Amino acid sequence: MASEPDAPQTNRPWKIPDYGIAPESFGEDLWEECKRFLDFGPADVQRLKTLQPDFRSEIEPLVNRFYDHLLSFENTRHVLAREDVAGRLKGAQQRYLSSLMDGDFGGAYLRDRLRIGLVHERIGLAPRWYLGAYWIYIRELLPKLLPESSTESMGRALSLLKIMLLDMMLVTESYVGSTLALVREQNERLEQTVAERTQQLSKWERLAAVGSMAAKVAHEIRNPLSSVTLNVELLSDEVAGYSNCDTREAVELLRSIQSEADRLRRLMDEYMSFARMPLTNLEVVDVRQFVKQIAKFSAPELLRNRIEIEVADSGPSPTLLLDRDQIRQVLLNLLRNSQEAMPEGGNVTISITGDSEGGVEIGITDTGVGIDTVDLERVFDPFYSTKDMGTGLGLAFVRQVLTEHGGRVTCTSQPGRGAAFRLIFPERLQADSTQPQS
Repeated sequence: MASEPDAPQTNRPWKIPDYGIAPESFGEDLWEECKRFLDFGPADVQRLKTLQPDFRSEIEPLVNRFYDHLLSFENTRHVLAREDVAGRLKGAQQRYLSSLMDGDFGGAYLRDRLRIGLVHERIGLAPRWYLGAYWIYIRELLPKLLPESSTESMGRALSLLKIMLLDMMLVTESYVGSTLALVREQNERLEQTVAERTQQLSKWERLAAVGSMAAKVAHEIRNPLSSVTLNVELLSDEVAGYSNCDTREAVELLRSIQSEADRLRRLMDEYMSFARMPLTNLEVVDVRQFVKQIAKFSAPELLRNRIEIEVADSGPSPTLLLDRDQIRQVLLNLLRNSQEAMPEGGNVTISITGDSEGGVEIGITDTGVGIDTVDLERVFDPFYSTKDMGTGLGLAFVRQVLTEHGGRVTCTSQPGRGAAFRLIFPERLQADSTQPQS
């Protein structure tokens, strides 16, 4: 069967590559080899040319009967769904049958037949129906070719069958070639994905081992540190009771010890939070109200450091299924990072918008010192920090929580011009605003 490139399209789960020319795997050399395999040579070409006087006038009615047969079956009827398309297809089919009697079976014929096979694949015509359709032509033509079964008639019939078999080879090759091209493409993507996932898994396995060890160390330190904190408080109370001596230096030393003990406790909390990520407990959260509560909670500390915080308040407030405690900690981590990035003061803005994929985006933008390009690629890596006393777990925790929610976090920055973090939650986390909120 022949058809045109503008044949009707059907809905396919993937797009067939449109080669436009013969696939490289089937060139003219292989085409000539196929003709030799079927012993198709000059004598066959001459016999096919002799069919012209007898069959040129039969081509149009033969094609009409051919398409009437296709229309009678549901599996092939969709190819001829529109009359204008059917007309073009019939015209192409008539030209194809005429070409069988012209005797030109070189490179142009090869490329045209391979292209036709790709078109059939694209419009969804399965090989079984295409190959089966050849029987219609054979059934119509053989009685005319063999009226008395003469040697000449038999030769002409065999020549016609040869070229039709060659045509079947070409079209089948197109089907197989397009499918193999798709398989190769998918395999390459799969291999790349597997390599990336394997590398990522190896990295996370190492980090998991380090995190587990850190959690054990933090656990062993917790009790002695609690004892130190308690004794510092007792000493502070005792020193405060001295009235006949100068205790200012002792008070400062005790405050320093208490400050360092508090810092160690915060570090242990970060290690424990990252190493023992709790199961996500989703609940309906009004995002704008939730963000405003966190901003209000953080404002006094930020103001003491000359930092203004603003929640951009525009548009309806989305509701999401979130783990309230985890997302609260995520936002506090990011606000603390912004505070540390603005030692001379500045501004922090929290925005709530929709993203291009139908989800919800929470943005946190500051006017701080920004992040160097070389560090930007690693800011979310566990234990990576540019701060002298940093653990490198704050942003790693942020990414882990977003991943647990099925979302992602991104960061953009220019040194000296601040940083912008985007928390992107997928559309599936959006909740019905009528659902009860905790």
